[in-house]
Amino acid sequence: MRGGKPGWTDLLRRQGSDYLAWVAANGLLKTKFDALAAALWTLLQGAIRTREDARAIWRATPAVLVRCNEQATYEMRGAALAYAWLHLLDRYARTWSALERLVAAGCLPLAKHGVRALDVGTGPGPSAFAVHDFYSAMTEFAAQTGNVQWRQPPALTCVEFESSTNHLRHQLAEIVFGQSDQKSEGVLAICHALSDFRAIVPRAERKRLQEELRWAEDEYFDEEANQWTSDLRYSADDANDLAQSLHRYRLIVFSNFLTTVGIVSTFEPNFADILADAQPVSVFMVLGGKGGRYPEVYEYVDRLAKPAGFELEVAGEHVSSADTVVADRIYAEGVKVHAYLQSLAPDAAEGTQEARRVRLHFTESRQAAPSSQLWAYRKHRWPRTT
Repeated sequence: MRGGKPGWTDLLRRQGSDYLAWVAANGLLKTKFDALAAALWTLLQGAIRTREDARAIWRATPAVLVRCNEQATYEMRGAALAYAWLHLLDRYARTWSALERLVAAGCLPLAKHGVRALDVGTGPGPSAFAVHDFYSAMTEFAAQTGNVQWRQPPALTCVEFESSTNHLRHQLAEIVFGQSDQKSEGVLAICHALSDFRAIVPRAERKRLQEELRWAEDEYFDEEANQWTSDLRYSADDANDLAQSLHRYRLIVFSNFLTTVGIVSTFEPNFADILADAQPVSVFMVLGGKGGRYPEVYEYVDRLAKPAGFELEVAGEHVSSADTVVADRIYAEGVKVHAYLQSLAPDAAEGTQEARRVRLHFTESRQAAPSSQLWAYRKHRWPRTT
C-alpha cells in the first residue's frame, strides 16, 4: 500500500480467489472457449473446400508439429490452417490457465482504465484471444459485483511478422466479433499487428511522435485576411500526453517466441529497452517448453529482467489444457476438423509418420495434451542508473 490506500496487489490478494471462483462457477472459460471454437470452425470450413485444400493441410502437418516456431513453416500452403487446427484452441486454454496462476499469485497486472498488453510472436492469436477474454471476464465480474476496480477492458497490441498467420488471425477476430451477441471492440484490435519486434523502441518512438504532434498544423482559409493560414493542432501539453501513451504496456506476453538463446540475443536490445521502459507493477510472462535448450533460454531472460527492476514471481510452473474444464472440448473440436479433412481427402493422412500419428490421435489413441512452463516477472522498481 501507499499512503494507506490499497493497491492492485492488495485487491488480488483480497478478492482474487473470489474472482477465480466466480469464473469457475459461471463457466466463463467454457463460454468464451465455445465462442472462439465456433468462430474457428466457421473459418476452417470457409478456407478448406477442396481435396487439394485438405491435402495441403496434411502436407504441412509435420512442420507445424515439430517446427511451428520457424518462419519457413508458414511459407507452406495450409500451414497456418494446420496450426489453427492442431494448436490454437489448446494454447488458448494454456494461456487462460497461466493468467489464472497469475491471479492466484497476486501478480496479474491491473490498471485504472484497463490493461494494455503486448503479445510478441502472436501467430494466429491463441494468447491474444485468451488475454482479451480473460480481462473481459473481469469486466463482467465488475458489472455483476458492482466493484468497478475489476472493470479491466483489455487493449491488445500484437507483434507478428508472418503474413499468413496475420491474415488468419484477422479473419478469426472478425468472425468472433460478428458472431458475438456482446460486441467487444477490443477483439478487433487483434486483427492488426506490428510486423517486427525490433521496430518497438518505446522511448525513441515517443520522442519522435511528440515532435510530430507538437508541430502538426491545421490549415484553414482566413476570410478576413483573405489568405490561407494555420494553427497548431495540439498544445505542448496535449502533444506530450498523447506521445507518452505510446507503447505503455502493463502485461507483456512471450508465448513460444523465445525458443533459443540465439533468438533472445537477436532481440536483446528491444527486449531490454521494453523492460527498462516498463512502469513498476508491469508484468511479463514467458510460456515455453521444457528441457533441451529451454533452461538456458530462461537463464538468459532472467539475466535481462533483473537489471530492469523485474523480480521473478512464478518460476517454471507447469500449465496444460489438460488441467482445464475445456480439455475434452479441445479434443472434440480437433476430431471434428479431422473428420472434415477426411471427408475431402480420405487417404491424405497416410503421407507421413507425423500425419498418421495425428490421425490415430483423433480416431483410436488419444494422446496427452502438451504443456508449457510459465515464468512470470513483475517490476518492483525503476532500473538503476550508473
